[in-house]
Parts: sequence; C-alpha cells; structure tokens
Amino acid sequence: MKLVQTRKAFTLAELVVALGITSTVMIGTVAAIGIGGRTFQVATTGIGSSEANDGLARMSADIEQAIHFDERTATAIAFYVPDRTGDGTPDHLRYAWSGTPGDSITLSFNGSDAAPVIEGVETVSFEYVYSEVAGTPSWASAAVEYTIFDDPYSGSHTAFIELELDDAVAAIVEPAAPAGASQYAIVRVEVAVLDAAFAGDDVTVSIHGVDRVRATPLEPELASGTILHEDLPDSYTMVAVEFENPPVFSDGDFVAIVMRSSRGGESAYVPLEDSPEFLANGWVAAGDYPDTWTLYGALDMPVVIYAIEVE
Repeated sequence: MKLVQTRKAFTLAELVVALGITSTVMIGTVAAIGIGGRTFQVATTGIGSSEANDGLARMSADIEQAIHFDERTATAIAFYVPDRTGDGTPDHLRYAWSGTPGDSITLSFNGSDAAPVIEGVETVSFEYVYSEVAGTPSWASAAVEYTIFDDPYSGSHTAFIELELDDAVAAIVEPAAPAGASQYAIVRVEVAVLDAAFAGDDVTVSIHGVDRVRATPLEPELASGTILHEDLPDSYTMVAVEFENPPVFSDGDFVAIVMRSSRGGESAYVPLEDSPEFLANGWVAAGDYPDTWTLYGALDMPVVIYAIEVE
C-alpha cells in the first residue's frame, strides 16, 4: 500500500400496509389494495354507502401509489406519491381523523389545510403490518434523498493512496440521520478519484459497518458498486456510485466507505486531505484489504453520502 505525501506532513424492508377500520380489516400493499364496501360501511355508521365508497376509493387509490411512508398512527397515515405537480419531486399526502366521533377524515396535500374527504366518521383505526421481502423496494429510487454526510474534494490534498494489489482506503464517518429518523438506508455515495497512469482495473466502492474497538471496517461488506476503468476521470473528481441493495444503519452508527481495486490490478489514486481538526470528520483507514489497517486521524478521505429515511 502506498501512502504518498504531496507535501510534508438487510435488504431494505418493503412496506406491506394493512389499513384496519374498526373490526373489519382491509389489507394491501403499496402495489395493490383490496377494497370491500362492507369494510367502510361498518366503520362509518350513518354514512350512505355511495359516499363512503367514494371516499374509500380515493384513499385506497392514493395508498396504492405510495412510495414512502413517514407517519403511521391509529388516526393518521402520511406518505409520498410520485410527482403530481410537475416539479419533479414526490408529493406528500396525509389522511387523518381527529378521533372525535362525527368528525371527517381529512386530506392534506403538500402541507395544505386539511380538507374533508369522508364526513361523519364514528370510528377509525389504522393498523400496520410489516413484512421483510428480498430485493430492492419499488419505491427506493423515488423516495426523498437526504445528504447525511458532506465532505467533498476541496481541490487540493495532502497525500494520496494508490489502489493496486490488495491496497484499500476507507473513510470512517458518523453520518447525521435525516431529521426525526431513527434509521436510514445509504443509496449513493460520491468519492474523489483519479485514473492511475497505465491502469486497467476498475474501482470497487463498498459500504461496511465499523469495529468500535479497532476503529476499522467490518467484514463482510454490506453493499458495493463499481467505477469502471473507462469512467475514471483524468483529474481528481467526485464520482457517484449507487447501490442496488442499500444497507440500513441506525442514527449514531459509524459507517466505513471502502475503495479498492476490483481485481487487484492498478486502478486509481484517491486523494486525502488534512482534517480541519483531529477526528473532526471521522478518520481514514488504509492498508491491505481486508485484514490489515493503519489509522490516520488527521486525514480525511473526501466523500458525500446520500440516504433515504427508513420507517
């Protein structure tokens, strides 16, 4: 492993939603929801079946399009749906009931004043069932992304790592979870890299947990992506890597972003910068992957981390 000084110095869980109204349960998923007229008639005593069914149909149609849920209580359900306003971002819907018999179930769109959807409701109870399934959630690509760690390349560096053989370098950081979230899933990172002269190998970028005792990346990797050799830039540039199966972390977890040659050949250079303060932005681990690591508390590896909130 070459540290060159330039100067001295789970598978995401996909939501399965069950909407329960009093004693009758309406079960569905984000892709399909079964609706029964009797279900809502029982829950809304005194309301004509046509009005009840119209309101239920509207709610169920919206829930069918949900791509991410951010509120689930006994009297309210809030979620994002694909863009309906033409601004290119998901829109937010919130259905709620006050809990007072006779009040309406209301709908708020993108934070607007709540408007009645079904009036004269006697009792409502929303219930939720989760099921973990394999694969990437269908809503993952459309969910709202947050920048949870932001330390891009500044344009100058103190040292660099040459990736070849078993050499690897890792940024070990503590991201900030999205506001109010207890868990998040890392969907994309950006790392700084430069094509090595006469190189022919790709670069693997992987996500790992962190050994709290040794302060080094844990095996096995939780997710990985590849920067192809032909996509390596000829100057130090931040390059994005996306993950098909985004790993889930909890607020307060440390995360390791590891870079190495995909097949052990010479591939690229990774810049390292002086930390503004010892351990201020985490630290760097470099060495022979995956067993031998040396820690550098005064250096930072430029990285930007993007995540979605996990409910």
